[in-house]
Amino acid sequence: RAQEENDQVAPPQTCYEWTGSACSWEPNLQSMQVSFAKNGPTETFYAYVDPDVSTYYNNETTGSSSIQQGNAHPAKPRFTGMFGKFINLSSEPIRVWYQANKGAELSYTADIEPFGSSGTATYVGH
Repeated sequence: RAQEENDQVAPPQTCYEWTGSACSWEPNLQSMQVSFAKNGPTETFYAYVDPDVSTYYNNETTGSSSIQQGNAHPAKPRFTGMFGKFINLSSEPIRVWYQANKGAELSYTADIEPFGSSGTATYVGH
């Protein structure tokens, strides 16, 4: 049927409508209700909810009975960096350089083709 301009299409409300499957493949994908606009309609979206750390371990393979729900905790990494991505939106290639601080020598990072991208590890203040 043809849609008229004023007809509004309802947003997907079930995992099947969002992904085309029942989402039983990922039990930690949970439905959540949210309103994306002030006084707007409530919509359903799906977000990954981290499971208890103990669910990552099979006690039979680790040979340990000490890894039980609630007594294992995620490790806090010492490196809390992030990924920096450079995207060349020009029609000319570019060369990316890094300078650690004023006066320091430039350090080659990447050549990026037109409409290409490159990335590197970085951290806040870098």
